Amino acid sequence: MSGLIGAKSCISCEFRLRTKEQPTILMCRRYPPQVVTMPIPDPRANGAWGVNGFYPQVNPAWPCGEYRRSEAFALEEIADAAKMATQQ
Repeated sequence: MSGLIGAKSCISCEFRLRTKEQPTILMCRRYPPQVVTMPIPDPRANGAWGVNGFYPQVNPAWPCGEYRRSEAFALEEIADAAKMATQQ
């Protein structure tokens, strides 16, 4: 834990997105996903382009200007901190 518990950061913001596949990575859903086009890296694609959309990754230790508190995520933050304290 590198941040202050209860601080206005992404860890307790309602716009944060955490996936089960990568629980250590947080993304911000404040704005729509960013869409990019890129060449498909397959020689059989014959130079075709693909479209990919993603939310930007965020650092939960940094403060956020778009912060909006989520009570559910704040309780999760406290539970995670308590769990880490008992493991030490």
